[in-house]
Amino acid sequence: LLFTGYELLVHLRNLGFQATGTIRENRLKKCPLMETKELKKKKRGTYSFRFDTNEEILFVRWLDNTSVTIGTNYDTVQPLQKVLRYLKECKRKDFVFQPHVFKNYSAYMGGVDKHDWWISKYATSIRAKRWYWPIFTRILDMAIVNSHIIYNLLLGDDGKPAPKMDLLSFRRAICR
Repeated sequence: LLFTGYELLVHLRNLGFQATGTIRENRLKKCPLMETKELKKKKRGTYSFRFDTNEEILFVRWLDNTSVTIGTNYDTVQPLQKVLRYLKECKRKDFVFQPHVFKNYSAYMGGVDKHDWWISKYATSIRAKRWYWPIFTRILDMAIVNSHIIYNLLLGDDGKPAPKMDLLSFRRAICR
């Protein structure tokens, strides 16, 4: 969800929709989760959660590379999953615990999140004094990503799928 918050999760639950989304810290309505500064002092994989029993909304803050907060109106923290991550302390990859809601969110994250991720991979950055240039370049990047998605779905002239192309190669082909 693009602008996830407590009220939206409650509203969607009342309409019968299951929803999960990342939440900015200022949208938690004073939910008593462990503060990000305090969480960063703990080891990777540490999490904090609170469940609103009246409205059945769960908020979970988990420490991965950074502190990430998720809200959901249907999912749970348990069972914890083991995920492979690089740990600076032991300078190798090891397993850390991840709340179940994060596993589901990653597996089923929506098109908006993937689209934003693709845009951020090769974002055009132009420093300009005109206020509209960042908006223009963002729209241009969005058009390129949308074209890339459609290109990879299209069939070739012979009815067989067209050869897949990664986003960087696609951007280079457009430039050529």
